[in-house]
Amino acid sequence: MSAVEQFDRALTFLERWRERDPALRMAEVYAPGPGWIIGMGLYFELAECLFRISEPSVREAKMGWWAEEVSCYTQDQARHPLTLAMHAKAVPAQTLRAMVFGAAALLDAPAAESRTHLQQQRNAMLQAFAELLPELSGQERGATADADLLTALSLLDDCFRVYSLGRQKSEPSPSLSLAEHAEIGLSRSEIAALPAQQLQALRKRLTRTWQLPESQSSAALAAYLSLWVPALRRRGAEPTVGALAAIRAWRGARRGRIAIDR
Repeated sequence: MSAVEQFDRALTFLERWRERDPALRMAEVYAPGPGWIIGMGLYFELAECLFRISEPSVREAKMGWWAEEVSCYTQDQARHPLTLAMHAKAVPAQTLRAMVFGAAALLDAPAAESRTHLQQQRNAMLQAFAELLPELSGQERGATADADLLTALSLLDDCFRVYSLGRQKSEPSPSLSLAEHAEIGLSRSEIAALPAQQLQALRKRLTRTWQLPESQSSAALAAYLSLWVPALRRRGAEPTVGALAAIRAWRGARRGRIAIDR
């Protein structure tokens, strides 16, 4: 199978995520190449194990499959459309391993004591995630750009976690810090039992202090966050599509490009 065919197969697989999240399709317009959405797709697959699959045995089995895929990738025997495309791009095996095992470590992690602790818990996964994104069109990223990208990916992870609240009905992995649980005064099982309208109100409450990063080193990620963060902060729900969303995504991407050009 040629590299072009491998990328086409990966992009076909990613249609499932585009259908679930139209903001992803809109942000992809501003990506420097297909590598961006392939990296995003791997994040979504792993984060789904952590925060959206209800059955514990299914979560563990899927994460275990990805751990096996790391070994296959190391031996040039990748099986998944995403990892086949990564192999065509010569993504280092250690980067894939760091992201998968960083996510696996979160599967059984206790609720973080604070926001700082939460950042420490997920740092290995997000740093590997940053290495998968071709953000500066092949240019070397400096320390500032790396820090900007990690900040933006932390906010992306926050969006996925908060919007996933209530999705799991049986002992979900902790997606909030203990401080956040104390603030809302609800246990994980109580959160899972809330009706949709109350969940939206809870998400809105948790995101009321969120701010988009002033500087980002990714036009596509800036476009994506410019749709998700305001939607969660104002309505506690996913972004809607339409002309206004397209304009907002364009403005976010423009800010991201200005940051890259500095």
